[in-house]
Amino acid sequence: MTCDHDWFATDCTDFGAVTMECSECDCTKEIEVEFVNGPDSGISNIWRAKSRFDPPADGFVMFADSCPSTNVTHCINAGYKAENITVMSIGDNYTVWRKEAQ
Repeated sequence: MTCDHDWFATDCTDFGAVTMECSECDCTKEIEVEFVNGPDSGISNIWRAKSRFDPPADGFVMFADSCPSTNVTHCINAGYKAENITVMSIGDNYTVWRKEAQ
C-alpha cells in the first residue's frame, strides 16, 4: 500500500529504474522509464551531434547526453510523466529523451 501524498524522484539507474520517495512519510516506490538500445557510435561529443540521432519515438527530443540519475529525476520532478521519458544508449553513453508537447 502506498500513501496519497506528493511523490518526488530521487534516483535513476542508467537503465531507467527510478526511485520515488514520498514528501511526507517514509514511503518509497520504484517506477520505470523506457530503456532503448540505440546506435553504436564513435562520436565523442553526443550533445553536439544530437541532430544526427533518430529519437526513440516520434515527438521525443534529447534532453541530456548523460547522467540519467540526475536528468530523469529532474524531468519527473518538473512534471513529465514516466511514459514521456526514455533513456537510450548511444555507444557507451546513456542519453535522456523526453516527449515535447506537440
